[in-house]
Amino acid sequence: MRMNASTQPGAWTAAMPITVGQRFRREATQEPLYLAGMAHQPRHQWDRSGRLKDTFAIETVAVSGSPQCLGLRANARRKQRVSTMPDCAPGGRYASRVTHEKEIVEPVDLCLPNGRLNPAAVGWTRRPLHRANLRGWGRTKRWEYWGIVTPAHIIGLVASSLDYAGVHAVYVLDRATKVELNKDVVVPFARGAVLPPVSGAGTASVRGAGLSIDIDQTPEGSTIRAAAPGVEIDLVVPLPPGHESLGVVVPWSARRFQYTVKDVGRPVRGSLRVNDTTHTVAEEDSFAVLDHGRGKWPYAIRWNWAAGSGPGVSIQLGGKWTDGTGSTENALFVGGRLHKLGAELRWSYDRRDWLRPWRISGDRVEVEFHPFHEKIARTNLGIVANETHQCFGHFSGWAQADDGERVSLDGLVGWAEEAHNRW
Repeated sequence: MRMNASTQPGAWTAAMPITVGQRFRREATQEPLYLAGMAHQPRHQWDRSGRLKDTFAIETVAVSGSPQCLGLRANARRKQRVSTMPDCAPGGRYASRVTHEKEIVEPVDLCLPNGRLNPAAVGWTRRPLHRANLRGWGRTKRWEYWGIVTPAHIIGLVASSLDYAGVHAVYVLDRATKVELNKDVVVPFARGAVLPPVSGAGTASVRGAGLSIDIDQTPEGSTIRAAAPGVEIDLVVPLPPGHESLGVVVPWSARRFQYTVKDVGRPVRGSLRVNDTTHTVAEEDSFAVLDHGRGKWPYAIRWNWAAGSGPGVSIQLGGKWTDGTGSTENALFVGGRLHKLGAELRWSYDRRDWLRPWRISGDRVEVEFHPFHEKIARTNLGIVANETHQCFGHFSGWAQADDGERVSLDGLVGWAEEAHNRW
């Protein structure tokens, strides 16, 4: 495939896929060139019968004489499609795609046999397709986080392995009284932690110091049972037919990378027992959010994360930790269908007063988040430290679907957070 560099005379050719920082030579002069940046411009071709023959993601580029932005990932890809013209003509299903990121549609291993990042794994999915075949010890992080919102409570469950420690937690907030119940456990070397390599399959379980979490995952959904002093949780999280989740691989380098699944707006039912009182969790007014993480992290990292849900609409937004990688964890969900938001976002909030409104904005997002409670977690053991400010609240604003429609986010309930880790 041949592409013309818009800011340079001449043209260059390359095999696909290509990445930022890759070296090329201009045909006319054989001058070394490096890809510096890309912008998505979809093009389509149809055969005479009206069937989509090829879908190109052709990028406009700027080139320079030295490597730049080596951490970024961009793709120029050619996909064979079988479709009818109404789906792929302008305004149709495929023509509405606006993210530069590669969509992965087949199962793939996260790592190469040597433990480094598999380049074919970099991209995003609508259902869990990555197998986290992680190798090595020391920088590997694995976790399952479930957040559950009901009219009366907010529940948070963490089961994790950081290699040198397992960090597990059960958290319950009474939304009326603002009373928190929190049990944190640190287990040396994550002894006994079971965290499967594929999201949505197998059993995850952890134990320690009076806390237990068991998560059974099947194609029909997940069953969550957890216990800590004063708390018992028994929940079923069904997986509706056609429900989509956002899976993303974030590549810092071949040795440092993260695979995350953000599954937002799942129905949930069951029971929550706090002390001697049992509360019913009903599907019609409750929802669950999964954060499944597997990867090899740098020592110090800061991130933002926001997730909110309501009837038929959910939003998933992230920032800071993905900046400059070419990957984002941003998506809008309407009726269970994922609309990928590819641009990096701007986050604005007051660290002196975390309960003031937050603003999150970008090319297809304009959101305000209005907190009603702040959960603070701090740990400082010298070389290992964490500070997280997780605020629960309501969303307002809009996000743009793939067809251009602005979908209202007013009234969604969830959280927004900033976390800083040295780990």
